Parts: sequence; structure tokens; C-alpha cells
Amino acid sequence: MATLGFPGQWKRFSGIDRVPFHDRELQMSRKVILWIAVGLIVALPLLYWFGLYSAESTEAFAAAAAHVRQDRSTVERVGEVTRVSIAPFGYKIIWGAAGGEATFTLRVAGTKGESSFVVELRERDKRWQVTRLAPA
Repeated sequence: MATLGFPGQWKRFSGIDRVPFHDRELQMSRKVILWIAVGLIVALPLLYWFGLYSAESTEAFAAAAAHVRQDRSTVERVGEVTRVSIAPFGYKIIWGAAGGEATFTLRVAGTKGESSFVVELRERDKRWQVTRLAPA
């Protein structure tokens, strides 16, 4: 036999007694969930911005941007390059003792228009060299 009740009352289901559910516990759990959600909503964009800012501050990005600005196929496609930026979630950088590798998806704006390019780089002798440049 099932007996239903309001919060704060004893509930009985199939002969098993359950612990009473209090409004105060519900309010506390809602507050905790709300604070976790607010924290994530604030933290995720900040972490993304920090990662993007950090990636744009690297020597690898500087080498990729310089190469894109001077590449003939890029100039034919977008005109004279006016702005180079990283696409959202468009970077991967791996550093090691012997060197590093980087891949960027760059948004390139120029006098003719805008386009995206994938640039792969490798660090050799403490210099970043472009190994691949292709339209995205």
C-alpha cells in the first residue's frame, strides 16, 4: 500500500519506511547546484580566453602568422593580410625536451575577404618551421 504525502511528511512505499524529506535539504541542494552552474558559466569562458591568449603569445603562433602573411596562396585567396587570429578551439601545441609540434586553425582576414587555414609547425634547433599550410 502506497501513501503519498507532502515534503516533510513520512512516505511509505510497499511497506518500506523512508526518511522524511525536508524543505531545507531541498533548498540547500538547489543552492549547491546553482553555485556549481554559476561557477562553470563563469569559469569556462575565462579558461578558454586564457588558453587562447596563451596560444597567441607563443613563438609557434608568431611563426605561423608570419608564414601566412607571406605565403603566395594566402595572398591570392584573401588579398593583403590585415588580421590573423586563432579559430575557436583551433590549436594544439606539444612541447618536449627535443622540440615541439603545433597545429593551428587560423582565421585570416584580408583586403579581398576572409578564410581559414590549417598550419602545422615543428620546432627544430629552437626555431619553428611550417611543415604544412592548407585551406581549412
